[in-house]
This record gives sequence, structure tokens and C-alpha cells, in this order.
Amino acid sequence: MKRKILVSSLLVLVFALSLVAPQTAFAKSQSPQVYFVASSPAASGHSGGSCSSPSFSTIQPAVSAASPSSIIFVCPGTYQEQLTIGKSLTLIGSGPSETTILAPSSLTADSFGLQNIVEITGPATQVTLTGFTISGPGPAGVVCSIVFAIFVSEGATANIVGNSIAHIEDNPISDCNTVGFGDAGIGVGWINPSTGASLTNGHATIALNSIYDDQGNGLNILGAGSTATIVGNTLTGIGSEALSYQNGMEVDTFPPYSTSPAVATVSWNTVTGYDCSVGTNIGTPAAPYLCGGDLETQEQDLGIIVFGPSTGTVVSNNNVYGNDAGLGGSSVGPALASGVTYSQNNVYNNRYDNLFYYGATNNKIVQNNVFVSNPAASGAPCQSGDTCYPYSYTLGIDLMGGSTNNLISNNRVTVTADSYAILLDSLSSGNLVTHNTLSADNGAITGNAAVKDLGTDTVVGNY
Repeated sequence: MKRKILVSSLLVLVFALSLVAPQTAFAKSQSPQVYFVASSPAASGHSGGSCSSPSFSTIQPAVSAASPSSIIFVCPGTYQEQLTIGKSLTLIGSGPSETTILAPSSLTADSFGLQNIVEITGPATQVTLTGFTISGPGPAGVVCSIVFAIFVSEGATANIVGNSIAHIEDNPISDCNTVGFGDAGIGVGWINPSTGASLTNGHATIALNSIYDDQGNGLNILGAGSTATIVGNTLTGIGSEALSYQNGMEVDTFPPYSTSPAVATVSWNTVTGYDCSVGTNIGTPAAPYLCGGDLETQEQDLGIIVFGPSTGTVVSNNNVYGNDAGLGGSSVGPALASGVTYSQNNVYNNRYDNLFYYGATNNKIVQNNVFVSNPAASGAPCQSGDTCYPYSYTLGIDLMGGSTNNLISNNRVTVTADSYAILLDSLSSGNLVTHNTLSADNGAITGNAAVKDLGTDTVVGNY
């Protein structure tokens, strides 16, 4: 059985390494040292061995003892500890069902004041982490007890492949928006939650992970210069049980750091279950945001969202459903959401909206498939003071908040009880809406007639 687990782990490692440039660990001139970690029998304290003759009984001592470029195999078991990895290593668990890193009863804050289960840090650090479950909850009765299950900081590069990340939450679940971005699965880079100032960045390939039942976001890509490739993951939110704002994935760049934005490639992921409880305050006591369907004055949980400028980010071929809103982009203060390509995504049956853009400019929204199954489903009415009043939002594509110069083309959008499939508010201008296949009012309205343009945009050649 152990031999089968080892072979399986090696296959996952080969895949992980194929996603990124090889580490110096595998240069022809040098073979990496190998360590084994198992809770029993007694550990030898040196490299080599096996699961029945381990090097160490816990993971952090192995990390500390290993020279850069070593490989650490972690045998089946539950390891209740906090890890800091500041050198280039490969850590291979025996599979998420076999090897668990569990949040300890007390977590020590890092130099940024964050309590993380695993931190990968340092500008020359390249770490592969594969084959683990990394799990909370945090210590009982502690609010905002875990910030990230895995945190990549100080310019480090991480390959996070084939893991399960679960229950990153307080015990009991609490509202962590007072500190911002708390209780999330993976964080790459970090900003000051109050000012948006970039504090550190990181780089990651995040692939084939299952991220679920977390109190906050699934993934955060934060900070000037942070980069990520996010491929083939499944993210499942905690749903209406959540007491605070949560999104599946966020890529965030805050002013005045837009000259070096966070950039990500987000492809072939499945994101579902990020929905808040209607009427609940999912903001903060000082800045309350009630969960609801008014896209301008109320708050929604989103599957995938890009905040601020992120030129070069691509969001494509994702499957996004069963959230408050599917995917989109939003400005942050004066910094418009810009430079992103959203293409070939399947976005459907999200509660309040499927594609949503607020303060967005110079984005490409192309070749997406958007649909609604419920024949009675429709967007919420715009309220007095909203830039779409006296009309309603649509469950198709909404452009709000002065969105300008976006290309909306070759999408297939099918809504049911809504009278239009695309809405552009009264502040929109310069957007081109063309060559989309549109159906509204359960098929009674199609083509250009299925676009409600309250601004000054070009709507032409839709079917």
C-alpha cells in the first residue's frame, strides 16, 4: 500500500514540475537529498529512510534541517503544526485523503501580523507543495484565527498542486471583515486592508486543488507585482452560513499601485456556493453592506472578481454557477477595472447576476456562454438613485458605474423573465456591443432589442 502511495505521489510531482520551470534541485550535476516524515516509529534525524524508518516525526524540523532543493516525503497521518518555508524545497504528501496538515491550537503571527498555517517566503524561494489536506478550523473562540491556509510572500514562488484546503474558518464561524481578507484558502501577496497599500508580493501556480468550506475567500492574488496561474481548481463556498463577505477568487490591485498590477491567468476552474444570506450585513459595523440583489447599493458574493486595473489578466474557460454573481470586474476608488480578457466562460444560474462590471474600462468580454434555467428568474429592480432606475438589472450582462470602452462580442446570453440580456447604465459610454447571440423574455426578444442601453454606446449586429 505504501509503495502505491509513493508511486502516485511521484506522478503528481512530475505533473507539478511540468507547470513551471524546473528548480535547481534537479540540475544534472546534483541529486536532491530526500527526507521522510512519519509520526512513528522513532525518527533518525538524518536524510534517507522510508515511512517505516523516517527522518523526522513532524514536518517543520524536516524543513529546517533540509538543504535547499531537497525533497520531503510526508507519510500518511495528521500533522498538527504551523509551517514556515524559506528555502527551495519539494514537499510531497501521500495524497489529500492520507496526509493532513491541521491548524495547531495556537498560531504565531508572521512579520505582517498574519496567522497562516503554511507560509512560503523569500525572493529566492521556490516550493512545490502537493498531496496534502490543509485544514482548520482555528482555535476555539478566537476571532479571525487564520488568515490563510497557504500564504506566499516576499517574492517567493510556489507550485501548489493537487491539495485539498478546507475549513479555514473560526470555531465557531465569525465575521472577519474587521481585519479584511481573513480566513481564506490561499493568499499570494498582501496589502494593507485599510489603505490598499501593497506590503508584499508572491508568485504561484495553483492547479488541481479542491478548496471548500472556508469562511472567507477561496483565493486572493494581492499586491503590486503578484502573479498567478490558477488552473483546474474546484472552489466551493460556505454559502449562506457565512457571516462576512466572501468570493471564490479575487485579483486585487489598489491605487496608487496600478503601475505594477497583480496579474493572473484563471482558467478551467469550477466555482460555486458563494452566496450570502439575504438581509445579513456582510460588511463591517462601520460600513454595513446588506446582502441583496441591488447591484449598486447592496452586496453580493462573487465567483471570480478582478478589482482595479489588471492589464494582462485572462479569465477563461471557467465554470461558474450557484453564486450571488458569477464573474466580473470592479473599480477600486478612482482605479478602474481594466485590461482584462474574460472569454469562453460558462456562467449560469447565479442568483443576482451572471456577468457584472462596475467602473470597468478597456476590457474584452468575448465568447462567453451565459444562461438562466429558471423561467421565472429575473434581475432585481433598480432603486431610485441607481444609474439604471427605473429599469431592472438583468441576469445576463450588466455594465454599471460608468463603464467605458469595453468590447462585448460573440457572447451567447440567454435569460428568461428579464426583458433584456445586456444592460448598460446611464453613465456608460463608448462600449461596443456586437455579434452577440441574445435571447430575453423567454425567447420573445432577441438581437439588438435584447440590449438596454441607457448610455451612449454602440449596439450593432447582435442576433
